[in-house]
Amino acid sequence: LEGMQIVPPLVAYDREPAATLMAALMLWDLNHSSSVAHPNVSIDHPMSLFVENSVHGGIWRCPYSMDSIGPLAFVAGKFFVAPGCSPEATLPSSSI
Repeated sequence: LEGMQIVPPLVAYDREPAATLMAALMLWDLNHSSSVAHPNVSIDHPMSLFVENSVHGGIWRCPYSMDSIGPLAFVAGKFFVAPGCSPEATLPSSSI
């Protein structure tokens, strides 16, 4: 996934930021009554669970399929991108 960011708008997050983000989204879903995952909220379609609060890394906005850019991203990640680095601007510059 290290080379994924060479194809805009795709972003591959490191483990730590992704784990923090997923934990925050889980806590939101468990604790807020306005969350789509809350049992009392009626949804129009089951896919709404995936659309609301999704972290798709840009794949839903990318004009290419993962099958077509996968080999390119793999090669770029192995040879041209520093491993273990989140792309610039994917993390906040200051802590909250």
